[in-house]
Amino acid sequence: LYTSYIHPFFIVQDALEELYGEVCSEDSTFIDYSKIATSSAFVQYLSLTALLQRCECTTLPHQERLALFINLYNGLFLHSCVVNNECAPPSSSLQLSVFRRSASYTISGYDYTLQDIYNGTKSKSEL
Repeated sequence: LYTSYIHPFFIVQDALEELYGEVCSEDSTFIDYSKIATSSAFVQYLSLTALLQRCECTTLPHQERLALFINLYNGLFLHSCVVNNECAPPSSSLQLSVFRRSASYTISGYDYTLQDIYNGTKSKSEL
């Protein structure tokens, strides 16, 4: 029996898109941060992020890997807001700097903070 393989990144990305559907305005210009913690899609997203620990991201083409890391940055940002009990993103550059270093995901055995992902995607380096 043949079954197709779906890369864990895509599974997590689909869960993140479902979360956005629950907490974003219809035109996607506003995120209701107060809805995130109680969202069933958030609970599902959190459980699926464990898949990232053992997945191999170097097998993906660079452009796909870059897009997925951008999505993971956004997901980790939302996740950090909930963990830090924040109902809005940091308002100053100092708060943002501290915030970006306060949480991480383990991806392919390596810890990536928001700052690591931001720096990697901004410089277009290998993530």
